[in-house]
Amino acid sequence: MPLDPTQVSEVAELFFGDSFFDMLCQETNRYYLQHCEAYDSTYKVLKCVDVTSAEMKRILAIIILMGFTKRNNLKGYWSTDPFLEIPIFGKLMNHKRFEQIWWCLHFNHNELQPQSTGRLFKIQPLLDILVEKFHTVYKPEQQLSLDESVIPCRGRLRIRTYNLATGK
Repeated sequence: MPLDPTQVSEVAELFFGDSFFDMLCQETNRYYLQHCEAYDSTYKVLKCVDVTSAEMKRILAIIILMGFTKRNNLKGYWSTDPFLEIPIFGKLMNHKRFEQIWWCLHFNHNELQPQSTGRLFKIQPLLDILVEKFHTVYKPEQQLSLDESVIPCRGRLRIRTYNLATGK
């Protein structure tokens, strides 16, 4: 573990190690094999090759970048219009390949799901990896408490909270 990570990639590596991306690739590839007939009949037909760890890292980067720029639809991020173009999306991954992986993105093996399972079954491996990473990477020196209603949200959620202190 680096003593003073300064690069985004170093910080991301602390929380999303190789085990996370390997698990994500394995489950995504398994889901595609289980549903390839339905996928091949859609308009998104591309020859499917197994998703690699490097592609999964690019998918995560694209999803994070999508949070910084808002477009009306998914194709808008790969627009070639000179006034709307954001070249980084096309450089990271082809639009069709992104859709193909996005359609198959999975975190858990569906056939292992017991009848009486919790709501988090589909993302349980992701949660297990992140909780384990949070326990090993960050150890606070004191008791911490944070009230989420104090932090203003500029996201896409329609739920608004009135904060008496700021008048908003």
